[in-house]
Amino acid sequence: MNKINIVGCDDCKFELETICPICGKKHTISVNRFEFSDGIQRYRYQGALIQDAFPRFTPSQREFLITGICDSCWDKM
Repeated sequence: MNKINIVGCDDCKFELETICPICGKKHTISVNRFEFSDGIQRYRYQGALIQDAFPRFTPSQREFLITGICDSCWDKM
């Protein structure tokens, strides 16, 4: 999994930030705090596939978690 920082949170959302390994720019996504916490547990510690651990996340959000590649760089590949 890509290095991700939690740069903000409130009662139900986390702001996650990472640096795209292709363009080098910081990118942030907002995710449900409880879904993220539960998904990380299933993905990292129980061996679930990313799509099973985060079923309600978009493919773009899951790619962000795995590789950190941003949408615009992904579209160029």
